[in-house]
Amino acid sequence: MTTNITETIKTSPDLASSVEQADKILASVIGNSIVSVRADWIEERDTRNRLGAKLTLSDPSSSVSAIFSADELKNPDRLERRFIRLWGDLLQEISHKQSAKLRQVVAELEGD
Repeated sequence: MTTNITETIKTSPDLASSVEQADKILASVIGNSIVSVRADWIEERDTRNRLGAKLTLSDPSSSVSAIFSADELKNPDRLERRFIRLWGDLLQEISHKQSAKLRQVVAELEGD
């Protein structure tokens, strides 16, 4: 997994610390995957203008995102559950795209 944390997060001491800890939990959820995953963290404010972070997980063909409040970023159990769901969402997107590509190849071969 490759991680990118924006400078705006890095310059916010509390948020930077929380995101760095959250990223370690994310890495343990993803583990040693054969999928080339990129994790992008950007500062995000919710509708009440509270500081948080948006995480986008992506591979070359798909991406999924979620917004985490500052409080959520400090709750390891909740983070792990949300990361598992988000990781599953990305894997599902990848699977759907690969299945569609496989169906297209099969259709082309049958058409010959």
